[in-house]
Amino acid sequence: MDNQKMMKNVDVIILSWDREEETLAAIKSAEAQVDVEFKIYVLDQGSNDNCKKVLKDYCDRRENIFWAENEFNTGVPGGRNQASFLGHSDVIVSLDNDAEFEHERVLKDKKKQEVIQ
Repeated sequence: MDNQKMMKNVDVIILSWDREEETLAAIKSAEAQVDVEFKIYVLDQGSNDNCKKVLKDYCDRRENIFWAENEFNTGVPGGRNQASFLGHSDVIVSLDNDAEFEHERVLKDKKKQEVIQ
């Protein structure tokens, strides 16, 4: 079976909580990934209203980014578990909202590693 059939796509999950600029940078670094099909799921954990508005507006303008929100912070493990269930991809990658992918081929490289294992 070739690699294309084994790995269809990747879900990137990002939790947000009041770090508007950092979260946007994380989302943009995920959007910059090349040579891989991906969807981005942003789960807000009770951010202030302005932060939620800015992030939701950004996500809503993009076809492959999906927004969800909690009324309160469920913590990193709870949020990641919840966000993981939003997608349906073969691979789930969690990106902290204060982090960015090192380069635009990280997800492609990750796909290769998963196929090899």
